[in-house]
Amino acid sequence: MVDDFVTWLTTEMNTRGWSNSELARRSGMAHSTISMIISGQKKPGWDFCAGIAGAFGEAPDKVFRLAGLLPPLPASEDAPTLREIMELAKRMTPEQREQVADYIRYLYQKGQEEKRTQRGSEE
Repeated sequence: MVDDFVTWLTTEMNTRGWSNSELARRSGMAHSTISMIISGQKKPGWDFCAGIAGAFGEAPDKVFRLAGLLPPLPASEDAPTLREIMELAKRMTPEQREQVADYIRYLYQKGQEEKRTQRGSEE
């Protein structure tokens, strides 16, 4: 579980182009603590995960689960949630968010039309 967390942590850092020092600055954690967790010399704790969540703009419970501090969500709740969609949208440009909103409107309207069609064929 900790290996998965370290993989996630380093992937997130690489995606953002952050060094250990930059993550330390943004999370309020000591550079040495980050290095020890990445190298496997130390396990992530609650405070560390909360700081990482804040730095990455993630929900703390997501980071706690990745670190093995909280149990995984049941499979039915593991699907994309509104919270996850909102978190991803925060990272998008305004233009990307508008495109996503347009797509959601399209899917909603399509679903409404399908319901009307089904009701019409049942009558």
